[in-house]
Amino acid sequence: MGCQQHQSVRAVRAAFTLIELLVVIAIIALLVSILLPALAGARDTARLLVSSTNLRNLSQGAASYEVDNKEWLVGSPATSGFHHFPANDDPSQGYTKRTPAVLWNGITVQSWDFLGPLMNHLGYQSPAQGIADPNEARRTQFNWYRSDAFPFQCPANRVVASFDFAASSGLGAGRMLPFYMSTQFTSTEVSAPFGTGRRPEIDRRGYQPRANRIGSASQKVIFYTGSRFTELNGGQWRTSFDTTPTASFGGSFSDTGPWLNGNRSLVRDVVSGLLPAKKLAFRYGGNKPNSQAIGAMAFFDGHVETMDDLQATNPDYWFPSGTRFTQPLNTWNDTRARWADKAAAGYVVP
Repeated sequence: MGCQQHQSVRAVRAAFTLIELLVVIAIIALLVSILLPALAGARDTARLLVSSTNLRNLSQGAASYEVDNKEWLVGSPATSGFHHFPANDDPSQGYTKRTPAVLWNGITVQSWDFLGPLMNHLGYQSPAQGIADPNEARRTQFNWYRSDAFPFQCPANRVVASFDFAASSGLGAGRMLPFYMSTQFTSTEVSAPFGTGRRPEIDRRGYQPRANRIGSASQKVIFYTGSRFTELNGGQWRTSFDTTPTASFGGSFSDTGPWLNGNRSLVRDVVSGLLPAKKLAFRYGGNKPNSQAIGAMAFFDGHVETMDDLQATNPDYWFPSGTRFTQPLNTWNDTRARWADKAAAGYVVP
């Protein structure tokens, strides 16, 4: 009997009381609340690393492309996208061309498309290969760029474009492209759509999209995270892209770069709801309203840097060496305060 009573007492002592159980649950909840932000930060860091690696690989592929194409840059209407333009014998139009326009050559979907030529150059097989209908092939290729199946996707790219300039293309809404180029490097100074014209405050000295014209490769950005075009519409963000074959001003693939305060691919001064507009483009650094907007930028020499949205507005990154500002640069107030000399009239980009 005594032995049975002893075992019963031991069994009672081994059990948790309700208060002890609640304390354990509270401790677990506290630990989870502490660890979740750290886990979210680790995931953000991991995604940024993947994005940076993809940018580095793309920039190295672009350098190889330049070697094989007599220093001409990828992603320009004057280079890889030239076939999209119709025949033309009038030099005043910015180009001359004797061959007719080709809507789909199996590589590019638009005159500004740099992803298709790089994928072809690097040996990747596009799902559009073998499709006879050129419009269907272009749609398939463009949607490939936006999908998780694309080998150089930005893992934080979840921005959905809700409006399509070229509704007749059938592309419709979908994710934005993962990365972009600057039209200051991909365009000439002739008028659109072949070039982007000449801004009144910027003289690129007759620039041509060639590697030997960009200047210091370690200071010039070739690819960067962005959202191409963003506007506030009815209290909601609307992002869009022009998918026409000979679109103007960068089309779906290029933009001025974040130095311009009228640039809609990195809107730095507008907040709607919980998400600042700049977080649609510079997608890292957390998703809280007051968190930093961190993006990744690949330079022409192949290295990649991560920086916040203000650091990314440094004018030296976005213009070919020798570019002269004939008037004060049309840039952000904090950019002008941080780099007063670089945004002033008379500045020559190194």
